[in-house]
Amino acid sequence: MYILWVGLLSIFGIRPIIWSIGVAIMTANSPLVNMLSYCYKRIALICRQNTHTKQVHPTAIPIDTQYDHFYRFHIVEHQRWWFHRGWCDTLLPSDRPL
Repeated sequence: MYILWVGLLSIFGIRPIIWSIGVAIMTANSPLVNMLSYCYKRIALICRQNTHTKQVHPTAIPIDTQYDHFYRFHIVEHQRWWFHRGWCDTLLPSDRPL
């Protein structure tokens, strides 16, 4: 591990490595990373199931145990998401008036 660290420092320098680690930590729980992680796990599960052959009785009725995910979107007008406060009614002067 030490040799890898020294090699990365000699190639890139300290600032890009620190920035990369910081970005990885800050985005580890973002919705995009969560969705990509879910897709990766789902694909791995499907590929793993396809490699194992199951013998099914010809008259057996397959039961689908997977349920679709439902998402509900709520549109809120005249609000803006601020990094430090979340959703609030504080708008910018360039936003359209109420």
